[in-house]
Formats: sequence, C-alpha cells, structure tokens
Amino acid sequence: MKLMRKFILKNRKRFFIFMSIFFILFFINLAKDSFDGKYYIIKKTIWVIDKDKSKELLKYEELNARLSITKDLVELIQSESLIKEAKNNFEENNKKQKLPTVNLLINDIIVERKLNSRLMTISYKNKNEEIAKNFLNELIEVFEIESDQIFGVENLFVIDETGISKK
Repeated sequence: MKLMRKFILKNRKRFFIFMSIFFILFFINLAKDSFDGKYYIIKKTIWVIDKDKSKELLKYEELNARLSITKDLVELIQSESLIKEAKNNFEENNKKQKLPTVNLLINDIIVERKLNSRLMTISYKNKNEEIAKNFLNELIEVFEIESDQIFGVENLFVIDETGISKK
C-alpha cells in the first residue's frame, strides 16, 4: 500500500492523465452503446370495432363513432401494469431473451392515435429485430385481453404490419 502511495505521489501527473484518459474512453464507449442508432422499429396499426359491428361492413361514420374509447385504449396500452404483464409473459415464453426494465420499455413504446378515427399505431423499438417483433406481438395480445375485460372492446383488428425500419 505504501509503495502504491509513493508511486502515485511521485507520478501524480501521469496518474491523473492516465485516469482521465481511462474515464473519457469509458464514457465514450458507454455513449456509443447507448446512442449507436441501430434500432429496429416494429409498427402495427389496430382498428377498434364494437362487438356487434364485427360481422358487417362498417360505414365511414361508424369508424369515427365512439372516439373516446380509442383515447382510453391508448392510455391502457401505455400503462405500466399492462407493459409489465406483457414483459413477464414475453420473458416466460422466451427464457433466453431479456427485456429492459418496465420504465425503459415505456419509453420505447409509442402509441399514435389517428386523429378523429378508431385507428391507432403501436410502435416498439429494440436493438434486436426478433425481440422487437415478439414483444410487440405479446403486448398486443395482452392489450386485447385487457381491453375486453375493462372496456368490453372485443374486436381489435391488426390491419397493418409495417415493415422494419432501422433508425
């Protein structure tokens, strides 16, 4: 210990330069991993339809009816409890693949409601394409179950599966 202290005192400048370079390289590497920009973004568009309308053709006016339910569904899919349940289901079914914490997942899930319609687009981004696809599918499955139990919305149709974009 005394030898180390003597060395540091004798070579103070070198030691501080070395430590400064070490920390700079450490933080550059950390930032590179966090901001490398290689994310896969998976998007799906969902159409919310009432139970009694699922078997017949809908008119444009009916598509715009009950818009408030779509707002509530957007809040539901962004809720911590629903995301946590989807995360647990995903990790149970995919033992080798781990997801980030629920708080980080919330930031990676984007729900866009199409203005004045009953359409919403759900996006999830992840560095792994397979994880992005599978987690979004799990999220939508849990969402379908919860939306039926809470709001009585039984008919959610995925009408668009957008291709994968790298951002």
